[in-house]
Amino acid sequence: MDAFKSLMPWMRLVRLPNLLTVPGDPVAGLLLASSAERRAPELLPLAAATGAALCLYAFGLILNDIVDAEEDARERPGRPLPSGAITVPQARMAAIAMALSGLNLALFAGKMPLLVAAALSAAIIAYNAWLKRLPFAGVLCMGLCRGLSLLLGAAAACPDVLSNP
Repeated sequence: MDAFKSLMPWMRLVRLPNLLTVPGDPVAGLLLASSAERRAPELLPLAAATGAALCLYAFGLILNDIVDAEEDARERPGRPLPSGAITVPQARMAAIAMALSGLNLALFAGKMPLLVAAALSAAIIAYNAWLKRLPFAGVLCMGLCRGLSLLLGAAAACPDVLSNP
């Protein structure tokens, strides 16, 4: 029970129920691209793309709480960072670990998935650092993140796109 208690702040930080929405994007992208290429979907690229999308989503959620730490201290003191259940340095390390894990999993699927994951990472950073405060730009960037997650699966289905002339 103590182990579960120590994991609760982390589950709240990454909004565990929200993570269930993530796999659908790369799975749909991979299935669409596989059917367009008339090839059977492969399990390893699918797993790599899905894992990458999950890691990058968690990176975005952790980064969101780091960026909003002062605001959360005033308005949401029960969140894991303002309450002290997780320190900002711990959250930073977790965010870095999630970003690097996501990029490494994408690389496992190929060069093109890595490029898409890098673009997704950049969009996540831009959203959290600047764009979420701009209503129209924030919504567009959030949609771009979901679209890039879908494209991550498509790139995993066709990882050799960069090597073809």
